[in-house]
Amino acid sequence: KDWVAPTIEEQERTQNKAVKLLILAIEDYVPMLGRDYCIHGAVKFLEFLQVDALVQHLAYFMLDKLVSNILPHTKAGIEKSHVELANFIKKRQVETKRRAEKMRAQMAVEIQQHAQRFRQRQASRTGIIVGAAAGSETKPSNNVDMM
Repeated sequence: KDWVAPTIEEQERTQNKAVKLLILAIEDYVPMLGRDYCIHGAVKFLEFLQVDALVQHLAYFMLDKLVSNILPHTKAGIEKSHVELANFIKKRQVETKRRAEKMRAQMAVEIQQHAQRFRQRQASRTGIIVGAAAGSETKPSNNVDMM
């Protein structure tokens, strides 16, 4: 038997059945789980739909499943592209982490240099002489002869 495209009326009828089934399913779960849990779950699901990366992942996943079911011979190619994409993402994450660590180290050096300059300025304002060796700070002496 050949497949015949459904008419607009049949599509509307199918859509209405699906909506009714969904509403009935939700109404069945509310007494079982409680209204608060159902509301919380609906809010969490809507929050999920606000995250672009997750929605994009969901869309790609559904597209992959659709294509692999319609064209089974493409399944190996799809899996290969997933592996390549995962490797690319992992490589980028490692590079980003390495750059962040390098920037953190540079910032630590700059902060130390800034702190040293600040201490030197403070010491010169208060009259403390900072020597080259650690711990060789001396205060200028008041040489007043006592008679």
